[in-house]
Amino acid sequence: MENRLEEKQARALRTRVRITKTLLSPEIGALVIGLVLAIITQMINPNFLSATNILSILKNCSFIGIMAIGQALIIMSGEMDLSVGNVAAFGTVVFGWLSIWEGLPWYIGALGGLLFAIIIGFLNGLLMLQIGVMKWVATLATSNLCAGLASYIARGVPITPMPETLGNFGNIELFSGVFGENTGGISIFFLLFILLVAIAELIIRYTRIGRMIQACGINSDSAYMAGVNTKKVKWITLIFVSILSFIGGFLVCCNHKVVVPAGLTGADFKTIAACYIGGIGFVGSAGSVLGLFFGVILLQLVENAMSSIGWDPNAQLCFIGALVMFVLVLDVIKRRYMASRIELI
Repeated sequence: MENRLEEKQARALRTRVRITKTLLSPEIGALVIGLVLAIITQMINPNFLSATNILSILKNCSFIGIMAIGQALIIMSGEMDLSVGNVAAFGTVVFGWLSIWEGLPWYIGALGGLLFAIIIGFLNGLLMLQIGVMKWVATLATSNLCAGLASYIARGVPITPMPETLGNFGNIELFSGVFGENTGGISIFFLLFILLVAIAELIIRYTRIGRMIQACGINSDSAYMAGVNTKKVKWITLIFVSILSFIGGFLVCCNHKVVVPAGLTGADFKTIAACYIGGIGFVGSAGSVLGLFFGVILLQLVENAMSSIGWDPNAQLCFIGALVMFVLVLDVIKRRYMASRIELI
């Protein structure tokens, strides 16, 4: 009888631990803040939750979201890339230089920009994995290199006009009119974002390279002892980050119909913030690409809400920084709580 009572108490305690773990998760904390902010914003601006504004939020989250997918994968492998914004800027400036100024077909310019982005990803891997430079220093160095090259090539001015084909691509919307009259439809950019999220999630969950990425993040030394070529896996992931960075920047150019050398400033912080808000921590392998998807949407929701109520852009940046700190604190509290109850889980 006493053993049954103890077993029942243990089960109840394990249930409480699971519930507490869920409630203290970064995703839940950020979601609560997002919902509260959305309610307050809707009370101030009744158009905030209109179909038009929601479709705009989904469209605008696509660009940072695509870059953040690569950031998520490299964080899962135990590394980080602080150069995604300037890699995107450099790649798109190369595209603008070749396609707009030199008159080459747009796809040749796009391939040129993609090639240079891949070279930067390879260079990051060379510095971090082969030479042994700290990831913070290596990617900051390549970030500044890309920023300087982009500014030098573009001569500090926007590159325009975009090829008409790309401008028309940026205007594509599906399911127009479904969400109400004169509301437009779902942007092709958001649909592409969803497609890339699905592909990345499938790679992480069901492929050998995905399992190796997670193994590197959990314990790189153990993964190496188990036969995983950790250096090769991380190098491939760094190149993949640069590819997605260029794609995100290229889509920004298609949307705005202009190439701006400094148009992606702050993308590095936003991609990292989206990862943390989505539950992907710096301990490697934590979280999922699906969690990142909701983190990106929540981040864009917060930005849009603050713009809707007329907050100064500098105050918006402060709020996002505070949100990330809140998520970090929640994550630390959760880990300490789980460590103190680990024997009961």
